[in-house]
Amino acid sequence: MIRPPPFTGLLAFAAWIAAEIAVFNLLASWTGGGMAFFLLVMKSVLGAIFVQRAVRQKLFSLLQRRTVVLDGAEAAAAWLKGLGGALLIIPGFVAGVLGLALLNPSIRRAILARSGVKASNPRDIDLGQGDWSEVSGERSKRIPRSRPAGDA
Repeated sequence: MIRPPPFTGLLAFAAWIAAEIAVFNLLASWTGGGMAFFLLVMKSVLGAIFVQRAVRQKLFSLLQRRTVVLDGAEAAAAWLKGLGGALLIIPGFVAGVLGLALLNPSIRRAILARSGVKASNPRDIDLGQGDWSEVSGERSKRIPRSRPAGDA
């Protein structure tokens, strides 16, 4: 197994900081330094508002359901959405673009599809050993559906 050098993470972090500075300087040259700083602050404020709203919605829906059932895909999608909101809060325009991308549902679905996370089928039921028993020697009978009284 080939291991990357120990400074790879540090190098990636330095490249990200350099990219953030370059993008800020480019935006400042187009709009002026004050406007670029204002846009940076407003992006972070909007990210904080989005995260607060998303957390409030999730808590409200959990309180209404009174149960917490998250399959792998739903939990991963919620995690990606939270990561997108957090990237909006972080100062920097490159992080903001990545955060906005993660807030897009189609991009989240594409990431989940590439990662191999599959949603569970809501019609599948997991039964434990004591929850079922095997019936042998009898032919199963098909039980007809009952029709509503108004149908003939």
